[in-house]
Amino acid sequence: MPYLAVIGDMIQSRQAQDRSDVQKKLTTVLEGINQDFGADKVYGDCLISKFTITLGDEFQALLRPTRTIFQILDVISWKMEPSEFRYGIGVGTISTSIDPNKSIGADGPAYWFAREAIDYIHGNDDYGVNHLAFRCGDRDLVPWLNDALACTEFMKSKWNVTQREVFHELLEDRLYDEQFEQKAMAARMGLKPSPLQKRLKTGGLRIYLRTRNDLGSVIEKLEGSHDK
Repeated sequence: MPYLAVIGDMIQSRQAQDRSDVQKKLTTVLEGINQDFGADKVYGDCLISKFTITLGDEFQALLRPTRTIFQILDVISWKMEPSEFRYGIGVGTISTSIDPNKSIGADGPAYWFAREAIDYIHGNDDYGVNHLAFRCGDRDLVPWLNDALACTEFMKSKWNVTQREVFHELLEDRLYDEQFEQKAMAARMGLKPSPLQKRLKTGGLRIYLRTRNDLGSVIEKLEGSHDK
């Protein structure tokens, strides 16, 4: 059975003057993420082992391969601003027992790949704009999927304040799809439809969401046999 392991790591955590407050904030954010899993909830019934802080500024979790992983990570990044995180995602098997209440102690290729991904992004962050990498046993798939992720990361790094406000409004409304009711969103944001349309167009937000969901669909279809 394939699993998706994710490891998150705060960037330049030792330089943070309010490190204790940031760690408390991270605990609260991850608790909120864990509560949003379930058959009738926003992220679906895909959580295997809860998002857990493993070190002061690092966390991990274990899920079934799911397209919602990108929505989850974008929510964490948004909720944790201005702190920044890098993320490693790995898909593979797990060779040990799994504790559903905390993601500590389990081991296997899924976690090995996630650690390999986060180690990679430490030194290959495209001048500081790319904070996300993926690994699995299918070595033909990994390069192009990471290139596509890097493109979306670059797009996001170029958004201005108003474009980010639109994206955050989507995340607040639990939306992560290029198709949404634009007039209703404009009303909630106190905007006329035309300014909202301009923000969507210049920021490429629909392209960002479409690409992330397409990549998530690829991840959902991965099998657990590619562990080498």
